[in-house]
Amino acid sequence: MHKLRILLSTLIFILIISTSFFLFIFQNLNSSRGSLDKDTLVIIHQGQNLTGIANQLYDLGVISSPLYFKFYAIITSKDQSLKAGEYLFITNENIISVLNKIVNNDINERYLTIPEGLTSIQILNLINNADGMNYDLVTSLNEGSILPETYRYSWGDNREELLIRMKKSLDGFARKAWLFRKENLPFSSISEALILASIVEKETGLESERSKIASVFINRLRKGMRLQSDPTVIYGINKSGLLGREITRSDLNGYTDFNTYKISGLPPYPICHPGKSSIMAVLNPEDTDYLYFVADGLGGHVFAKTLRSHNKNVAKWRRLKNK
Repeated sequence: MHKLRILLSTLIFILIISTSFFLFIFQNLNSSRGSLDKDTLVIIHQGQNLTGIANQLYDLGVISSPLYFKFYAIITSKDQSLKAGEYLFITNENIISVLNKIVNNDINERYLTIPEGLTSIQILNLINNADGMNYDLVTSLNEGSILPETYRYSWGDNREELLIRMKKSLDGFARKAWLFRKENLPFSSISEALILASIVEKETGLESERSKIASVFINRLRKGMRLQSDPTVIYGINKSGLLGREITRSDLNGYTDFNTYKISGLPPYPICHPGKSSIMAVLNPEDTDYLYFVADGLGGHVFAKTLRSHNKNVAKWRRLKNK
């Protein structure tokens, strides 16, 4: 009986000591903070072991003790679940939080915004210069084949895979939008709608007037009139969509496959990557009788039903421009 009491006392003593030890360690883990004075991005590379990661985090000031970090990882069996990636660590983050972030693969998200109306040359430049992606560059992109918006990606992602996501976004949106188009539009496919949408996109930056701009081109197509859109002339001269100077009469008179002063109907393919509102404007244009428009000098456009009225508007715009 005496021996049993001694054994129980010993076990209780060991339990108290062990519990106290782990409580002490946990308290230190929970209260231990690194020396970061600002939020910091850290890249954990594929194949890094526990010791390498712990030392890296300690050297950068993310954690205060590589020993505590390794100890906690091992006793919680998380040392085999560390994942590569780019992580954002905030100031005063404790060791438990740091380890869980790496185990749960709570990686930092990056964002790339593709503005509406850019050409393929411009978009390829944005993608290839996006920080944090792998070294494989993309070299080709069909005009009007991706949807301009903001895309998420992570450090080390593949540019080609990002492009595939952008293309799928356009395909999904365009197919749904096509189902809700107006009847009797003067084109019969999504690809033709995207061509016209790219012209609308380039003609105005005002979302409020895109459906009206679209109505002008729709009306002209129905009447067999040439679209006579300056942006198509510019694209025919320079596929970047930039001219670097004002358009001239000789530009308008010069023939290219895209010059809608010289060709009938639509150009062979889009002149840029149109956004959602331009696509919707083409599929659901306003009901108007307008056939002409010109800049109003205030950032928008003034519209006309007849050439005579249009010429008056052009003369007014030129007076404002020359002031």
